[in-house]
Amino acid sequence: MAKAPEDAQRHVLLGVALAYLGKKAEAGRAGEQGVALSPSTKYIQHSKYIQHQLVRIHILTGNHEKALDLLELLLKTPHTLTAGWLRIDPNFDPLRGNPRFEKLAHGT
Repeated sequence: MAKAPEDAQRHVLLGVALAYLGKKAEAGRAGEQGVALSPSTKYIQHSKYIQHQLVRIHILTGNHEKALDLLELLLKTPHTLTAGWLRIDPNFDPLRGNPRFEKLAHGT
């Protein structure tokens, strides 16, 4: 991070890596820092990508309700992440069967 401390993508991808390593608290902090560095009013699609990665962090760390809260917000506006994508992307497998997720994945 020393070379690009203001790079939102680096922070959030560090968070994903930390989540895979089981470092839940550190992963969450890195992901939140990435979102904070990516204002939603500028470069909207990039900001949504950063938020999508934060959803992945929450899924990987077992914080499924927080992941669903963020997904609900992300799906309210046009983005590459869609209900159809939720149905086919294996990253969302841990959420399958959850009534909130199923509602989002079927666009209802």
